[in-house]
Amino acid sequence: MKKLILPMSLLAILAIVITGAVFFIPKEKKVNLSLLVVEQDITSLTRDSVAIAIGTIKDIIPGHLGMDNSGNKIVFTDYVLLVKNAIKGNVDEEVKIRIIGGSVGEGKNKFSVFAEDEPDFVKGEEVLVFLSKNSGGFFDLPVDYYAVEGRFQGKYQIVNNEARNPKGIFKLDKVMDEINLTLQSQK
Repeated sequence: MKKLILPMSLLAILAIVITGAVFFIPKEKKVNLSLLVVEQDITSLTRDSVAIAIGTIKDIIPGHLGMDNSGNKIVFTDYVLLVKNAIKGNVDEEVKIRIIGGSVGEGKNKFSVFAEDEPDFVKGEEVLVFLSKNSGGFFDLPVDYYAVEGRFQGKYQIVNNEARNPKGIFKLDKVMDEINLTLQSQK
């Protein structure tokens, strides 16, 4: 019986330490945002954007901490688009796009923001993007940056002459025809 007391005591102490570690050690802070997004079709995206471009995501500038217009901490991720075809507006050869979302810090100091309505970009992917100088009032956009008009709706991944986004898969030629028709009607 005495031989069991020491091992049982050690097990009890170990259980207390593990429980404390699981429940009391600070964890990563996460924020999930759901932004109010008005549904937009190609015509309204074309009309409301200041620029439209086709290009390749050249670089991803990892999340960095900032403040939204209400004074709350927010994380931004920036992307660099190498423009192949400027369809609307005067854009540089490289365009910087800022979205809400990303992570900063590590371990217990990690702070992450996930904004489900923001587009997601991958380095090397070819995209058609509708660009805006308006962040929707959520944050101040630096002069040389753009936001994506319509959030996730304003980004199409181009694969095999198809334009893809969460709303569906479309023939790129048809999307371009609709953009050009809208641009012609604005003249």
